[in-house]
Amino acid sequence: MKNKVDAIFLILICGIFLIVANIYNFKTEKFAAPDEFGHFEYIRFLNNNHHFPTLTNKTSFWEAHQPPLYYLFLSPVDLVLKNQISIDNEVKLLRFCSSFLGILSIIFVFLTAKLLFKGKRTIYYSLTLAYSFWPMFLFISGVLNNDVLANLLGIIMIYFVVRLFVCESFANLDLLFCGIISSMAFLTKLTLYPAVLFFLALVFWKNRRNFKNFLKFTLSPAVIICFAWLFRNLIFVGDIFGLEYANKFWKGQHRDLWDFDNFITWLNELVKNFVGVFGHANIGFDPKYYDYFFYFLILIAILLPISLFLIWKKQREKFNIILIIFLFFVVTFLTTFYYSLDNYQPQGRYLLPALFSVTLAFVLSLNILFSKAKYILPIFILVILVLSNRNAFKHIDWTNNHKEIISNDEKYNLISKKWIARYGKWKKNNKNYVLDIKKKNSFLRSNPNLRLDTNLVKSLSVNLKTAEFKKLKVEYRYIGDKDFLSDNSVIKKIHNDGKWHAYEFDLNLRKNDLVQIVRLNFSGSKKGKVEFKKIEID
Repeated sequence: MKNKVDAIFLILICGIFLIVANIYNFKTEKFAAPDEFGHFEYIRFLNNNHHFPTLTNKTSFWEAHQPPLYYLFLSPVDLVLKNQISIDNEVKLLRFCSSFLGILSIIFVFLTAKLLFKGKRTIYYSLTLAYSFWPMFLFISGVLNNDVLANLLGIIMIYFVVRLFVCESFANLDLLFCGIISSMAFLTKLTLYPAVLFFLALVFWKNRRNFKNFLKFTLSPAVIICFAWLFRNLIFVGDIFGLEYANKFWKGQHRDLWDFDNFITWLNELVKNFVGVFGHANIGFDPKYYDYFFYFLILIAILLPISLFLIWKKQREKFNIILIIFLFFVVTFLTTFYYSLDNYQPQGRYLLPALFSVTLAFVLSLNILFSKAKYILPIFILVILVLSNRNAFKHIDWTNNHKEIISNDEKYNLISKKWIARYGKWKKNNKNYVLDIKKKNSFLRSNPNLRLDTNLVKSLSVNLKTAEFKKLKVEYRYIGDKDFLSDNSVIKKIHNDGKWHAYEFDLNLRKNDLVQIVRLNFSGSKKGKVEFKKIEID
């Protein structure tokens, strides 16, 4: 009967979670979530090129440094859906796969909590509720992001840590699963690497008398997979972690976190992002909700030592496990801090693999207040999270005013949208812009964030004057392609009489796809000047 009640509870929680996560999915504009476009391009790149990104491809998307497992998981979905349904609908279905991974995380949270607090239903129900409806976890589970797989692997590692200390024996199959999970984590996200090493150290410590089996079933597969990927990065990228990609996009993001004021600012932003900052990392709760959360943290900080003392006094075997779970959070936090030393990254979602540690601290502390009132604890937690998510829903940028996806709803004059001159100078001259070409291979390239929906965009209009050049070539790149391909270009003869002329380029784009980066290449002279009145996409 108890197992039946637990099953009903878990099914109910997963069902509600799926509904809420997919409200974020269906109401958040495509590519409005953090780095979502880069994750999508990685998936499309794998399907278009059938290999992992390498620097020799002149790869231009900013998530190319990421380990590939999340993208391999979703690439079959993209392969089936590409050119069959609209980009909007494909993104929604890919996001639904993230929700599926979120459900797996909830199942492992429930199993871990039940194993740790066997017979104490209010505690393991409360832990499951606190984890499942944590605002940032819900949002990440409703969008396209490899953090959702990192979350899942984080809670699975914690589950096996609890099994290590609770179960009297640890079978070879368990050791094999630990090796598989470690390998998957190495192939998912760089910020998981220290947590994996911590996890492997714990597995070794508990199985040190059976070192041969640990070496055979756990360490060997993890080391082989890890070194194979790192060696691949060294050969094809130039550094073992593949950060040559990321460094191209992280310029100017350094802040000295050893400076106290900078550290406090980083910590404040990190905590807010961990609780719930959505969209382009700038949509969150009302400020007062963050204030309430910090007061809540103070309450937890006061009550947690009392709770730990009571556990140490009555159940010392659980005290060791709980401390190790908290250490898992410490390792994850220090990893995030170290990652931010060179590149300012107050990304609270990097802490989500250790979310169980945080919710455990909350539940243990609050249990002191509600220890004599059965089922008040999970109800209290549920009410707090319902109010939090309600406030988050009120402030989601449903309309996505960032306008990064260009459609034919209106015309955009892109003349001043951060176009970049290669081997030339690009400067404003009164109301117009002038490209001063210095070399034969000079060209003007659009902002890399320009993304064109091929279902909606038909043409490009350019209004220019020049006295030197005779031809203009417009080049574009489909998302996931290696680079500019010869087929993806349109050439027109231009008048080199020094007078204003308008040119219309029919792009003839394939449907249900995205184009990124438009390039304007001039020929007929090695050097000269081109003055632009407009560059417009229709």
